[in-house]
Amino acid sequence: MTASETLGTQPGVTTQFDADARCPAGKTLIGGGASTSSQEAYITTSSPLVLGGTTYDTWDAHAVVRADTAQGDDVTLISFAYRVNAF
Repeated sequence: MTASETLGTQPGVTTQFDADARCPAGKTLIGGGASTSSQEAYITTSSPLVLGGTTYDTWDAHAVVRADTAQGDDVTLISFAYRVNAF
């Protein structure tokens, strides 16, 4: 399962974005990861989604394009979730 978010960047402007890959019903998250389409972006977090102490079957990825690396290109963050049938 994958999810992606594409944003345009602007030179001199810091941009933050996220992508969440959700497992469909009946599947259990066993891992995941993230990648970007550009060296302009830095992945800041890539982990299971945890809210209020509850871990969800979702892989949560966040990235930032810093003002000093932004070149005005479109940048894509891809989050992917590895899943198995629910136990």
